[in-house]
Amino acid sequence: MGIFDKFKKSRESKSVSNEAPSGGHGSHFEAALGNMKLVEGLVMMAAGEPDKKEDLKVETPAFGKTSANVGIKGVNASLDVLSLVVNGQLYTGYPINTNTTKYETIVKSVDQWKNALEAWVTANTGDATLSFFALDYYKNKGKYAAGSKLKVKLGAFAYRVTKANEGIVGKKEKFAVDKMCAILPASLKSESAYPDDYMFQGQVIDIIEFGPNRVFKTKVAIFGKGSLELWIYALGSVITGNFKKWDYISGVLWLQGLIGKG
Repeated sequence: MGIFDKFKKSRESKSVSNEAPSGGHGSHFEAALGNMKLVEGLVMMAAGEPDKKEDLKVETPAFGKTSANVGIKGVNASLDVLSLVVNGQLYTGYPINTNTTKYETIVKSVDQWKNALEAWVTANTGDATLSFFALDYYKNKGKYAAGSKLKVKLGAFAYRVTKANEGIVGKKEKFAVDKMCAILPASLKSESAYPDDYMFQGQVIDIIEFGPNRVFKTKVAIFGKGSLELWIYALGSVITGNFKKWDYISGVLWLQGLIGKG
């Protein structure tokens, strides 16, 4: 098994046992960068020639208490790649959308991965509940304890996105796109979906474009309980059709977050 196999790991075969999840970021890197050769190069650059670096102590099942190094490499103004090296070995890595929106949350539960340095966090945001991949869990796991009140910065990557059309029910009745805005767990449609995967439909309220790629800020309803404004990073290859500011779009995304300052 090569060192990058963990990053190519599919997330389509989720375990239904009570064991801690093993996770994987293959689909995330595919959504962020598309090219696995490019991913390998960026992950190695983040580990060996980072733009930002942090040294810390961690504890893992494999190495116990030991030293770790976090490296972050900027790809563009909206995308970073993180590498986590533990005890001299590349342990994990994932893409980060640097465009975020901060929300007041209360942690409800934490689903820690087998490596003990990554996790899904489920938190209440107002009257609604969302699950996200915690980008900073490796250093802030203590802060993510159930019941903690945290200001969390949320961002996302699109697996696919398209301009939304009117929804049709039966042969006659139509629902306007602005009446169908929502962010819903992808598990409602597929049992293999993970807690941080969501289906969404919302209105584009801002766009950052760089070549064929875009980062768009979308406003969606959270399960009918308030609204969420979310920056979503999308490769040109995952976008179907043309859309502009104030259009409505729909798709599937990966939700990520980290603790914000202040």
